[in-house]
Amino acid sequence: MTGLDDGTRAREAPRELLSLACATRPDWTREETWNAIHAARTAGLEWDRLALRLMAIAFREETPPTSPRELWDAVRGLRDLPGTGAPPGAGYLAVKAAKGWGTGGQPALTEGNENRQETS
Repeated sequence: MTGLDDGTRAREAPRELLSLACATRPDWTREETWNAIHAARTAGLEWDRLALRLMAIAFREETPPTSPRELWDAVRGLRDLPGTGAPPGAGYLAVKAAKGWGTGGQPALTEGNENRQETS
């Protein structure tokens, strides 16, 4: 038999995931990690993806150090999670456009409502 059937599906274990993540990353607080798990789950992130993403963040070594908040940022589309294989979400692209990252000069309206390219 290959794959999981209904009798062997992974069960949600948020308290155990919390303990594992905090044991892996002693610099993470239980409250901050629990809030990230709860927010991601409330936003509709499936349990298996949530657990994998949180532990991927926990094992990633970066300067400055990673934090559990990155899970929530990724769910909202504000942060790119490397290695997930998923394209950035619409929220991430909207933030990127609003901040002007890679969008070039923004058009400015003159008094006569004529569009012109802003020079900056």
